Amino acid sequence: MATQRSIKKTVIKVIPATMPSVGFILYSLIISCGLMRFITADNTMADRVAITLGTLIAFGSFVYKTMYPRIVILTRNPNSSTFVNAEREKLPECPQILYIRPNMSLYFGNAEYVYEYILEKVEERKKTLRFVLLDLEAVNYMDASGSLVLIRLLDRIKAMGIEPALANIGCTIYPLLERLDIDKHIDPDNIFDSKGQSIVELFKKLDHEYCRRKCPYAIFKECWSVKEADFKPLEKIA
Repeated sequence: MATQRSIKKTVIKVIPATMPSVGFILYSLIISCGLMRFITADNTMADRVAITLGTLIAFGSFVYKTMYPRIVILTRNPNSSTFVNAEREKLPECPQILYIRPNMSLYFGNAEYVYEYILEKVEERKKTLRFVLLDLEAVNYMDASGSLVLIRLLDRIKAMGIEPALANIGCTIYPLLERLDIDKHIDPDNIFDSKGQSIVELFKKLDHEYCRRKCPYAIFKECWSVKEADFKPLEKIA
């Protein structure tokens, strides 16, 4: 018991500070082992049950914490020319491009939430929307469920009369999407390596008459190429 308490203290002090997920799993296992040894004399069976219980607790906690990932709508800051969180900064978005980024890998536990959230945002903006640009920069991992939901999302967006586009696909993600025949679900010309490239190419396909006559913003530097000389953009939203 003294040795077990010593290990427990080491795990509590050291591992959570550097690797929170591993620390929590080991902590759960140690607590479970101690509890099972206390309530039963069969140490072998207690260890097996405790390991199973600890693993289930840790796995359940991981799924719970990651099933509602942060999803950010991006726009360009007119002062810094960097892409920022439009809702947090209260900056306007391009009415014709919804630029959105899930800030976590996609897997079975959160894929449906991401699907529903993005479709909700598309529905809110579909009157003027021409493109939905999904930035996958933060998606470092995608399981089978996540990839299938992404394909379904692309098809749903197309069915709404809006073109999907992808940017910053990781080198570990793209082979998986290729095996799912991604080219059948999205125009290959709408798959981009970077933010800058995606905006330059998509801007060429926008309704420039709408930009010139109706859009009160100048989100991208490309916008100025179609604006009137005396145009003054609205830079903040209420």
